[in-house]
Amino acid sequence: MSASFDKQAIIKEYALSEGDTGSPEVQVALLTYFLLTELTTSLSTSRLTRATTTAEEDFS
Repeated sequence: MSASFDKQAIIKEYALSEGDTGSPEVQVALLTYFLLTELTTSLSTSRLTRATTTAEEDFS
């Protein structure tokens, strides 16, 4: 995982009971947060993605 995030805080917020780490709510929250963080990082570091270069070519 290249993105750093507070895994324990997410688990605490979405856990259904004390010590819950395997419920669907916790797993989806962790996965969603991780994926959105990775996507944000990727898009902020890659100025030109395939979609933007294709769009720029269409308008030239």
